[in-house]
Amino acid sequence: MKNAAFVNWTLLLLIAGNSIVAFGMPNIGVNIHIFFATSYLALIMILFRAFGPKYRRMGEGVKTIVMLFLAYSLITVARGFFIAESYWDWKLLAVAAMRIFVPVALLTGVDKALTQSFFRMFVTVLLPLAFLLALPLNFIIANDEFFSRTVMPCYYLVLFIPFFFKRKHRVAVFAIAVFSAALCMGLRSHLARTAVVAGLAAFFMLFRRPYRAVLETGRNILFFAPLLLFTLAATNVFNVFHMDDYIEWSANTGNKAIDKELTSDTRTFLYMELISSVVKHDKAIFGESAAGKYESQYFKYADTNAFREGNDRGGAEVGILNVFMYGGIVGVIIYGVMFYMASFLAVCRSRNTAAKALGLFIAFRWAWSFVEEIQAFDLNYFFLWLTIGLCLSKEFRDMTDVEVKVWINNMFYRKERYYVEDRGAADGAQ
Repeated sequence: MKNAAFVNWTLLLLIAGNSIVAFGMPNIGVNIHIFFATSYLALIMILFRAFGPKYRRMGEGVKTIVMLFLAYSLITVARGFFIAESYWDWKLLAVAAMRIFVPVALLTGVDKALTQSFFRMFVTVLLPLAFLLALPLNFIIANDEFFSRTVMPCYYLVLFIPFFFKRKHRVAVFAIAVFSAALCMGLRSHLARTAVVAGLAAFFMLFRRPYRAVLETGRNILFFAPLLLFTLAATNVFNVFHMDDYIEWSANTGNKAIDKELTSDTRTFLYMELISSVVKHDKAIFGESAAGKYESQYFKYADTNAFREGNDRGGAEVGILNVFMYGGIVGVIIYGVMFYMASFLAVCRSRNTAAKALGLFIAFRWAWSFVEEIQAFDLNYFFLWLTIGLCLSKEFRDMTDVEVKVWINNMFYRKERYYVEDRGAADGAQ
């Protein structure tokens, strides 16, 4: 299958799944079956292209860790087949397997040409369609998250703003990011990611060639701070989620419900319930498998949910907790190693500044997984692992700043517009 067809069909299937996630997963009806069908078709297509020649050129150490990560994911799903008993167990397994296998996209991301094709299709086709179709639907169906979820890969474009040739591209990308964030102020994760990429873009515009020690310090803080904060909270020393205890600040968005949501602690009880449930079942080391669930008293009387049966829930709103529930401590360690390795190689073993910026954002996504960063079969999670694969690509990390700028700016056009050999023309595109 040629690159264009592969990219087109994969994104189409992802958008179909993304739309159903944005509208809410129903208990019954055709939507859930469409979601399964489109998601698994997309997974099959990604697997079909995963083990290409670019993958085989990864360093042996990197390849070994990647294979260990994917093998453990496969084992986690396989264990679910032996554990699942009821209809709900099999339903949870079907959904969890999709989420667990999304990281296979990193094997596609290793190919920088294929990754560029995904971004090009997003910029030239999906973004215009988002304004023509997703934005009107946002208001017609009264779902303020639909448009924002559709344009979430825009995070990476904001991150690449310092490397754009044309000012109009910088203005357009920044305006889209701000608009999508303002459209759904209650979506805290989207606000946080947008703020971080905007901050990183500003940093790299001010400091074109920052010292590696500064970047490495920032990367380590992002990676290890969540572990420290978790330890402090577990020992009752300090809970970062109790924001009202240490921040005298009041949001003023014009919506009282959103103002309260932005600062309320909606995470501590999730940690307590899920961890205690997994430990109670003696599954802390290897997890509950992909068919796993945890006991929740808080959601006992909640509205019926497709991923809940009685007191049991098939997942939490915190990404790292889901990793722990599925794969246990071993799964969390392997998951963390993947993020650490990708961010380390991008920041410390790359020749271009864009890779370093991407490495810092990957480190932030690890930190944010302790707050949210839910595993889902959608554009946001797919592009996360696509870019992790890009960070693992030696071919991408060996590009010079001139080469990577040409690579980034060609995303805005259906056909190649800039070439490395024509450096004068590229520089003059300012």
